[in-house]
Amino acid sequence: MFHEFINYSMVANISYDNVHTNLNSPWFDDVATPDSMELWYDIYTKSLQDALAELQNLNREELGDWRWGRIHRLTMKHVFDAAPIIGKYFNIGPLEIGGSSATVNVAGYSYLRPYSTTWGASMRMIIDMADASRASFILPTGQSGHRFSNNYNDQTDDWLHGRYRTTTIDLEEIKLKKYNELILLP
Repeated sequence: MFHEFINYSMVANISYDNVHTNLNSPWFDDVATPDSMELWYDIYTKSLQDALAELQNLNREELGDWRWGRIHRLTMKHVFDAAPIIGKYFNIGPLEIGGSSATVNVAGYSYLRPYSTTWGASMRMIIDMADASRASFILPTGQSGHRFSNNYNDQTDDWLHGRYRTTTIDLEEIKLKKYNELILLP
């Protein structure tokens, strides 16, 4: 039951918020120590100590050199990911990434696999409503799902570093720039 509960981080977060509002909650008692009754600060202190020990084990550097992205990683998996031998050549990553489920640069993860990003922004876009014909956008990969296309992962670095590309819906400007055109016929 615990794994089903913790797998949905939003449920766990809401439960945490509810317990946290009652600092005398019996949820703070460690049932593995029947001869004592732990209070919220005992559990918070132990949790902090456990977290620091885990992070020291994972990082192996001095505390000042730790970076979230070294352990918080993202692999953008292609539909061929499960294909034996060749699948991994279609994936993009693993990549160092910041963020969490509670940040603007959202990069969520399951509490069962807390350092492996499993969901986030699939596209970012900024539109100036005073000039909606121009928009800034970025995709985490590129415009093409074809591994051997120049546009397969040509936006990944920009996406990782918070950069955007400008696009237009002005047909005349599009014609002037002579973008490649793909026509699919049945």
